[in-house]
Order: sequence, then structure tokens, then C-alpha cells
Amino acid sequence: MQEGAADPGLYDFTPYRGRKPFAWPNGGKVAVWVSPNLEYYEIDPPTNPHRKAWARPHPDVVGYSHRDHANRVGHWRMAEVMSKHGFPGSVSLSVALCQHHPEVVADANARGWEFFSHGIYNTRYSYGMDEAQERAIIEDSIRTVREATGQTIRGWRMASTRNNQRLEDLARLANPVVRGWLNYYGRFYRSRCVQVLRHFNEALGKWAQRKYTRFRRRERAAMHWLGRIARRDPDLFVLWRQGVRPEAGV
Repeated sequence: MQEGAADPGLYDFTPYRGRKPFAWPNGGKVAVWVSPNLEYYEIDPPTNPHRKAWARPHPDVVGYSHRDHANRVGHWRMAEVMSKHGFPGSVSLSVALCQHHPEVVADANARGWEFFSHGIYNTRYSYGMDEAQERAIIEDSIRTVREATGQTIRGWRMASTRNNQRLEDLARLANPVVRGWLNYYGRFYRSRCVQVLRHFNEALGKWAQRKYTRFRRRERAAMHWLGRIARRDPDLFVLWRQGVRPEAGV
């Protein structure tokens, strides 16, 4: 990703017209992706002020037993069936499994499965971390998985599907698209285009509610927060620059 660039550069631009036809091997029409979750849950993890690791009081013996059974029994049964029918796996991995149950990771690696990271522990979250701390976790994950499997992971997914984007990241992704909407649809039907952009602001509010625990079930507070940012930095998003700003904060 190109930090600070108008185009984030996540992938090459390839227009549909003239694009080389894509075909699956052996003339296949459908591709099936199997992604086993190989995870490690702690029975009594450190307390996180933003989210509880277990819904029940610690120690959650029932919840922990389900997950522990997966590493002791479930993985082996599932892996044998997958190998029997020729399905390789792409592993969503709790990196701590490399130290706690290396046998599970070694088995998946021996079967030719590939790995991407699902955080360190599935009972520890990145809520409240700054970007430097998140980068340190990712770098540690890359090293740990490489030492355990010889593979270099290229994908990262936060535990509990927690999003780690910042508003600046979202702006870099969205601005080129929104600019295109305005340049094209805005010329012919600006009022309808503005309606769509208002929905975009609402989507930003939903994103803030998912990202920040203080905005959970507080939609209006999230929109006020966005409105304050829009007044302070109106050029962050193209639509804000055009005067379409979060309404609750105006």
C-alpha cells in the first residue's frame, strides 16, 4: 500500500475491455476455497477493557472445551477427510498455536496447506492499540509462522473480525471511486448522486460503531464524531469537500 498516495496501489488497474480471459484449471466453472480456522483460546486470558474474551465468567470451561476439542480431535478428523477428497486448506491461524500445539501446525504444513494469520490468540484483541503496536504484532506473526512452516504469510485477519483501518485508510480507498461518481453521475443527476453520498456517510458511521466500543449502539454519537472531523478536515473525503458531510455533526 502506498501511504499518502491518492491511489493506494493495492492492485493493478485492469479495465474489462481487452482484459485477458480468466479460466480455472481443467475447464472448471466453480472454485471452492476451504479455510479451516486453527485457533488457540486461553481459558483465562488477560483482561481487555474493550471486550470480554468469553461471554461467561472466567473460566468458561464449556466454551474452552469446545475449542480445545478442535485441536485435539476435530482438526485431525477434518484434515483426513479433506486430504481424502483432495481439498487443500488455507489456514486462518492463531499464531500462538505454533508454540502451544506445534503438532497441529506441522500436520497442516505437511499436507501442503497454506497459512494466513488470524492474530496471535483468539482471546486477545487489538482494541486500543495504535498503528505501531499493530505493526509489531504482524511482524511477529510473520516471523513465527516462517520459523514453524517455512512459509511467509501474506494475509492478515484480526481476531473477532475487528477492523484496523483508520479514516485516512478508508479515504485513500474511497476517494478515487467517489471522485469518479461525482465526475460522471454528478453531471447528469447531481441530486441523486448526493443521496448516494449521504448513504456513504451513514456507512462511515456504521464503521465507527464497529471500530470503537464507545459508539456501540450510539449511532448519533458516531455521526457527531464524524461531523467534528469533517469540520476540522473537510478535505479528507472528496464528498466532504463537496459539502456532503455527516448530518448529525453539522
